[in-house]
Amino acid sequence: MNLNIHKADGRGHVRLHWLNSFHSFSFGSYYNPKKMGFGTLRVINHDVIAPNSGFGMHPHANMEIITIVLQGTLSHTDSLGNTGTITAGEVQVMSAGRGIFHAEENLSSTEEVELLQIWITPKNIGGSPLYNQQSYSNTEDNNWKLLVSPEDSSQKEILQIRQNAYITRKKSMRGEDVCYTPHNIQNGIYLLVLSGSIRFADHILSCFDALSIFPSGSLDFFVDTDAEVIVFEVPMQ
Repeated sequence: MNLNIHKADGRGHVRLHWLNSFHSFSFGSYYNPKKMGFGTLRVINHDVIAPNSGFGMHPHANMEIITIVLQGTLSHTDSLGNTGTITAGEVQVMSAGRGIFHAEENLSSTEEVELLQIWITPKNIGGSPLYNQQSYSNTEDNNWKLLVSPEDSSQKEILQIRQNAYITRKKSMRGEDVCYTPHNIQNGIYLLVLSGSIRFADHILSCFDALSIFPSGSLDFFVDTDAEVIVFEVPMQ
């Protein structure tokens, strides 16, 4: 078993006048040859965008891009003609396919937007770009909530991507013993703590600490304080 603990203060960090961004893996000007991704999971960026700012229109291709808004409201525009907003509790999926342009901006004059942007490499390159989003307001309960699943999944009500990957989120109460059972035991698991703290074996993981494990099997942990975690279950090649 290959187990690694990733502390929050070990992430890459870029601070601009309009953006405060933490990179779990090499991205942009941050390069660490030991952090080039985890299997098909290529990017986890934790971004805080200042009011009246954001990412202007720019291209992507051959990447599954998932945006999870943690706080605030994000405005979206793309070359497919989609326009709208993504608020806390909503998830956006964009399969870039052979190519798409999009902009993600904070149009509020007073409030920041906090989000996770995740990139997962697709099974195959090319194809038509696709866009979808969905609200998951019932993440307030303490059950595992599947946010994203493969496009050939039978769970058609779940946002789907072009990779055999799953993204699942859970809130837990202090003192709870939690078990995550993978959909495919050949996948790797990357768990990120969004709030609170958990204990895995002899390791204490606090806010934005993470662990990666492969081969995965079931993942059991104890909740030290009320906590929320997100699990990325991905093929390793």
